[in-house]
Amino acid sequence: MKFGIVMFLAAMGLSGCASVTPQSNTANQTQTVQVNSVDQQIAFGYGAISTIRMTAANALQGGTLSLQDAQNVLSYTDQARTLLDQARAALGQGQAVQAQTLLTSVTSLLTEAKSLIGAK
Repeated sequence: MKFGIVMFLAAMGLSGCASVTPQSNTANQTQTVQVNSVDQQIAFGYGAISTIRMTAANALQGGTLSLQDAQNVLSYTDQARTLLDQARAALGQGQAVQAQTLLTSVTSLLTEAKSLIGAK
């Protein structure tokens, strides 16, 4: 069990290194941020992934999140990050509608990830 937790935390740390978005130290506080453009929504999505992963890691270490749920959170955020990368590429090619469609899927994945953390 401890090996699984260590591996999960290592994966969370490595995946967070790829993001340059500032992270909040108050992951449990809800803040409303107005984002208007698609590129702002993409940037916000990367930040949300970092925050959700950090919150999951803290919950796992604190014993309030199971290893299985933590792995599911990691899976959802990995999928969301892939979609964000695709949305950023689509936007770079002038396909704002495609980028927005991908962002809708990202929102669903991140909502599911957050629900796993909040449910425990």
